Amino acid sequence: MKRSGIVRIAGAMGVAVACTFGVAAIAAADSHDRKDVEIEIDDDGVRPAVAKVAEGGTVAFDNDSESLAAVAFPISITKSLECKDARPQWQTESEALVSMPLQGDAPDLTLPCALKKGEYPFKVRLFDTVDNMDNPRRTLEGKLVVE
Repeated sequence: MKRSGIVRIAGAMGVAVACTFGVAAIAAADSHDRKDVEIEIDDDGVRPAVAKVAEGGTVAFDNDSESLAAVAFPISITKSLECKDARPQWQTESEALVSMPLQGDAPDLTLPCALKKGEYPFKVRLFDTVDNMDNPRRTLEGKLVVE
């Protein structure tokens, strides 16, 4: 019982602090550089739909969907990667750089290296088996912005 009372008091204090300093805190949060970003994949979409990361930052994808997922960027992204080889987690296809299938309980999948400044649209293919990777049950879209 004592702990819940302390939690309630702390929560109320947090609300008071947030109300008092809310505008400054929101402005500070929006203005800082996003060195790294995690993009969450679920059955309804990707979050954030437009992910921003600082140049040189790490980009990770986390699959929270009920399906296998593969992330695909247009092949032109390979010119903006700061490394020559994206393997083993990524492979080039004729028109795309595609990730290996990502299971829901697997560790995050990261881009192999940093990207140059620019905007990079991507698609996420959701499928039930590896055999259906090229015939996804659903395709999601997002954008990565490197600042």
